[in-house]
Amino acid sequence: MRSFAIVAALPLALLFAACDSNNGEIEPLLVTDTFDLAAPTAGSALPTAIDITALGGFAIVGGRYPEELNDAGEWDFAVRLVGGELQFVPAGAIGILDVGGRSRAGITQPLTGRTFNSVTQAPNQAAFITDRGVTARVGEVYGARSRLILCGASAVEQYAKLQPLEVDLAAQRVRFQIVTSSICADQRLAEED
Repeated sequence: MRSFAIVAALPLALLFAACDSNNGEIEPLLVTDTFDLAAPTAGSALPTAIDITALGGFAIVGGRYPEELNDAGEWDFAVRLVGGELQFVPAGAIGILDVGGRSRAGITQPLTGRTFNSVTQAPNQAAFITDRGVTARVGEVYGARSRLILCGASAVEQYAKLQPLEVDLAAQRVRFQIVTSSICADQRLAEED
């Protein structure tokens, strides 16, 4: 019972540790990683979808296999070969549901003229596409929003930014870097100065 209490208190301790002692504001808690996804038609052992959530600030959940029972519905977007292009396709566009309807997971069009480091906050909610895929292009930066996840007593999204580092059409594989804000509903995507 004691070890359960310690494990249960750990996420709260992380949130309180993120507070800035000068003004009481919570500092961003960002998690960075790199992932490889492949389209299901590639015949690869790589995951075909990603769960961008990072509760607790330790790690982004990462690659998922939507066709497997354990991962069904536990992902935000998949890589698919559409019209000869590799696309990031939100879960809702494939028919996955959240609490109350179609999945809220979304991705933006490339954030034109932006670098990975210059994106410090998630784009406006209207920028997130939930009903169709967006072509993955090397070097472009995209905003991403997770499906609704439980966070305390409510269901909220988490936000991320991602950038394809490699798009291999022949292998139907995308390698990308991603930063997720692990604080529930926090749209900040960079450390504050």
